[in-house]
Amino acid sequence: EEVHLRTEQQNKELLELMAMENTRRQLGMFQAQGRILQKQHRILALVERLAATQLGEGALASLPEDAEAPEETTGSVFATLQLSIVEADGLPRMDIIKGCDGFCVAFMDGGHQLVHTTQVVPKSLAPTWNEEVMFNLTRRNRVLSVMLLDKDTLTKDDLVGCC
Repeated sequence: EEVHLRTEQQNKELLELMAMENTRRQLGMFQAQGRILQKQHRILALVERLAATQLGEGALASLPEDAEAPEETTGSVFATLQLSIVEADGLPRMDIIKGCDGFCVAFMDGGHQLVHTTQVVPKSLAPTWNEEVMFNLTRRNRVLSVMLLDKDTLTKDDLVGCC
């Protein structure tokens, strides 16, 4: 019975440790997302200043909030983008035993358009993919996002990072 109690205590401590590690990861993601948001605000301010110098001070104010390109050009291809997903380094251990089974997913506009999914690199904290993909952009495309995930077979894939 003593062995059983000790095993239960170890299991309880392990679950608490996993919960603390998960919280640490979430805090790290929130911090990273905050930094990304700050950069996006700086870029937006630069674009607004550039537009003001090129179009005049009142040009942006006269546009409606949801202004987009004219309808006849929004769905047409206007550029081709080549995306290279090369490598990652210094990934955290996402699994207790094996480290991280990393793969990347690239998508446009908040997940509305999947662009590419890399191969899974098993058991590596410094995976290398060296994958390239070319895809067409339309005037509706606004944001390219890349997520790095840890592949799990029994549970939902874990988010490692994103940009």
